[in-house]
Amino acid sequence: MIINDYENINMYVVFNSEDYRCIEDFESGYAATYHKNGVCGYIDTNGYEHLLYDCIKVGDFCNFVAPICKLKNGNELWGFINTNFEEITPFKYLYVERCVNFFIVKSIDSNNYIVIDGYGKTVYENLDREDCLKYIDNNKQFFLNKSSQVKKCTHTIPFTNISKYSYESIDGEKVIPYENTENRDYSCGYVILRVDSCNYKIFDEKGKQLKIHTCIKINAETMYLKNIIEKFDLKITSKVFDGYSSLIRYGEYEYIIFGKDMNELMQNKQELFEYIEEEKVKEKVKK
Repeated sequence: MIINDYENINMYVVFNSEDYRCIEDFESGYAATYHKNGVCGYIDTNGYEHLLYDCIKVGDFCNFVAPICKLKNGNELWGFINTNFEEITPFKYLYVERCVNFFIVKSIDSNNYIVIDGYGKTVYENLDREDCLKYIDNNKQFFLNKSSQVKKCTHTIPFTNISKYSYESIDGEKVIPYENTENRDYSCGYVILRVDSCNYKIFDEKGKQLKIHTCIKINAETMYLKNIIEKFDLKITSKVFDGYSSLIRYGEYEYIIFGKDMNELMQNKQELFEYIEEEKVKEKVKK
C-alpha cells in the first residue's frame, strides 16, 4: 500500500541482507542485529526487525527483557527493554553480564552488584559479585532454546584448518543450499548463516528462508518530503515486499528507496538525488 499518513508512522520494508555487519543467534525469540552503518536492533522469529536508532549496543533477550546501551553525557550506560521495546529501567548501569537466565549489573550510583531476572526485576543485591553468582546458581532455571530437528555436519577443508558446516534432515537430505564457516546451531527453530563477508541468510528447519522486514520510524511532516514519496511512488508494505530497499540519508532527511533489483535501486537513488537538487534550486529562485 502507498503511504497516506505521514505523521511518524511505523513502516515495514525489506533490507538487502548484505546491509548487516552482524546478526546474532536467536535468544528467547529475538536475534540481536547490527547494520553496517552502526544502527542496531532485533529481528523476531516472524522476520520483523525493530531498529533502535538511539542505541549503540544491544544484548540478547532473556525471557522477556534485554539490555541495551546508550551514550549519555559521554558515558556508555545500560538499561533494559521488554518485548514491546519499551524501556523498563533507567539507563544507569555501567556494565551488564549475562548469567544463565539472569543479568548481573552495576549501577553508577552504587557499589553493589545487582541481579536482575528475565522479567526485569531486581531479585538480589550484594557488594560481592561471587555472592551474586551463588544466588544465580541456586535459582537458575534452564529453558530450551536449541532445536534438534536438523543435524549439523562438519566438513574440514583439506590442508587447512577451516571447517564448513552443512545442515541435514534426519534422513540425510541437505536442508540448506549453503555451507557455513561459522559454527552456528539452530536456535528457536532458525539458523543464521553468514554467506559471505556481510551477507546473512536465516533459514527455518525445513530450509525455508526467513525474509527480514525492517520497522522504521520516518518523520515526513513536510509537504516537501510528501511530494518526494508520491513522485517516486515509494511503496511501504506491512507484510512482504519482493525486491530491494535501502534507507539513505541525504541532507537533513532520511529516505527509503525501492527497486525490483539492485540496478533499479541504484537508478532510483540517483533520480531521487537529482530531484532533490532540482527542488532546492526552485526554492532558491522563489526566495
